[in-house]
Amino acid sequence: LRDGMMIMLAYHAMLRTSEIARIAYDDISFREEIIGNTKKKIMSVYVNPLAKNDKKRIGHTRLISEKDESVKWCTVRQMQRYMQSLKEKEKGMKLFQKEEGGEMSTDTPRGRLKYWLKRIGIEDIEEYGFHSLRAGGATEAAKAGVDREHIKVHGDWKSDAVDRYIRMDTEERMRASTAIGRS
Repeated sequence: LRDGMMIMLAYHAMLRTSEIARIAYDDISFREEIIGNTKKKIMSVYVNPLAKNDKKRIGHTRLISEKDESVKWCTVRQMQRYMQSLKEKEKGMKLFQKEEGGEMSTDTPRGRLKYWLKRIGIEDIEEYGFHSLRAGGATEAAKAGVDREHIKVHGDWKSDAVDRYIRMDTEERMRASTAIGRS
């Protein structure tokens, strides 16, 4: 459960490995808000001011909206369940701890991702790292038509480096060659 939540949160919030390892129980909060005509649950994820690109050391917040009931695996609902299942809920306690308790190293999330990729039969797990989740989130957002500037804000990119994270699939890569010679 811990690993699944760690992976889903990193993907949806486009978090770096060090950011996910540092998230504390009280860095996650929930509220309800009317968006359009629909009441939605919003999860706020406070990202520690020690984040790689937080030069002012002030931290920032990423927001994740609850999916409608037809979506089987909603990160917001699952995170609430995960947090309720934790035995200890102390202020400042790391949300994702080592199995024996205590703060995990920043290498642990990558190791857990590779463990699960191997378990589901992915053959070349060395092609993937925890940072792949950040790229995957950015790529999916771009394919869904989310404006690049909104992706930059959500993933807290300060530069155009976001462009290196948005990956094109084969069909998109072939658009130019497919278009050439049509007339």
